[in-house]
Amino acid sequence: MTLEQITIAGNKRLCACGCGELRSAVDRRGRPRRFIWGHDNKFKLGHENPAWIGGRHNDSKGYPMIKCVGHPKADAQGYVYEHVLVMENYYQCCMLKWGVVHHINEIRTDNRPENLQGMMRYQHSSLHHKAKVVAH
Repeated sequence: MTLEQITIAGNKRLCACGCGELRSAVDRRGRPRRFIWGHDNKFKLGHENPAWIGGRHNDSKGYPMIKCVGHPKADAQGYVYEHVLVMENYYQCCMLKWGVVHHINEIRTDNRPENLQGMMRYQHSSLHHKAKVVAH
């Protein structure tokens, strides 16, 4: 891109999102602008956003989650726990709402099928409760 293309008509510049449209260099308060209103990257969703990492992130407890919109166990943003997806794919079934996946070695990011064990919620709770009682 040449300097003439970047600075076209004094007060006009190309939008930084790459759309090729002209924008004013400053907003109505005199602050510098890089984008046309709505063209900022924070408004782009999914693969259009440069921060996109393939629909993966970790939740607050460190469990990996994958974007899978429409899945029965998806949260409000469409993410499902990776260990649930691995378990469902390995056994070719769907997890029932009272079913949970237990990590045998207690490592939250180790989602190998041989490390995962499906069980009912009450079994999982009692398993962890017994482990706490034995530790004390």
